[in-house]
Amino acid sequence: MSDNTTAGGCEGERFGTAEYDDIDDILNDVLAKNTQKSTEFALKLIYDYCVSKGLDANIEDRSLANLNNLLTDSMSRFCVIRQSINRHLKQPPHKKTFDILSDTEFITANNVFKAMWKQLKKEGKEQIKHKKSVAKGDIKKLYEHSRVFNVKSPSGLLNKVWFEAAEGKKTSVK
Repeated sequence: MSDNTTAGGCEGERFGTAEYDDIDDILNDVLAKNTQKSTEFALKLIYDYCVSKGLDANIEDRSLANLNNLLTDSMSRFCVIRQSINRHLKQPPHKKTFDILSDTEFITANNVFKAMWKQLKKEGKEQIKHKKSVAKGDIKKLYEHSRVFNVKSPSGLLNKVWFEAAEGKKTSVK
């Protein structure tokens, strides 16, 4: 916090004060480093896209209608990019009060996004395809087999640790 900021205020004061810069720092620091990297990556993508199309790359100062038009373009098919742009615009120093993911000014962009998402699903290009989990009986067979999860051999130990890590279990060696 700045020199003008006090956690407890002056002597006898119950509440401290904070400068706007301090508040901005607090709001910016709340994001995890990977989230910040993701946001930077998305902004670089949108910047490169705008430059390649001869468009103004300054998304922060666009009108809502202009930003909606940009998001309606093919870039809108990427969830992470849209969420990162939204996060960037809401964080200091921009502090935009609109939400590009839910506000009515962005209905066109959001409808295009939903339509493109459905089209990708129809084409079988979904991002996540969940596999059936391993049956309990099959897991029991793995543990009962003399070599598969044998912790006394390097390959058995590797199998056991890898399998249990993939399953999200705590590995213990007896």
